[in-house]
Amino acid sequence: KGVRDLNSYNRRTDTKKLASHVGIVDEVAELFLSGHSRADGSIEKARALINRIARQGRAVGLHLVIATQRPDSRSLDSQIKANLTGVLCFPMVNDASSINVLGNGKATELSHIKGRALWKVGCEMIEVQTPYLEEREANELLAGQRRSASTITTENTDRFKPLN
Repeated sequence: KGVRDLNSYNRRTDTKKLASHVGIVDEVAELFLSGHSRADGSIEKARALINRIARQGRAVGLHLVIATQRPDSRSLDSQIKANLTGVLCFPMVNDASSINVLGNGKATELSHIKGRALWKVGCEMIEVQTPYLEEREANELLAGQRRSASTITTENTDRFKPLN
């Protein structure tokens, strides 16, 4: 169709519109801190795929959310970090971690209110209050929505295929 991104494609097509998707990688540090001894190369393949999604994904409607509790220079690839459009940072215990995530020490100055964070997009940064649920409250809300992990996995395995 001669377009560069998903929104342009959807405006030009008369057929079924393509949807955006969000990929979530929790504890991304596990990919960068462990697995160096894996002989099958799966860790390097996963890193390369996350890097590619971070660089090119938004144009095709694939958005990436990555999370880590250990945001240091070894636990988060700098190329991936550079391609994230926004960063949500909760209070940090030291300036080094805050600087690694935000480029400054402001996350150490956040008040310790549960759910308080800094949202950074480009050079702009604002303090925000995120929704916060105690684990008990979350379990009550989700009680009727849960399915077993095996059901979810078997239903969706065909949707998760390599991009190459």
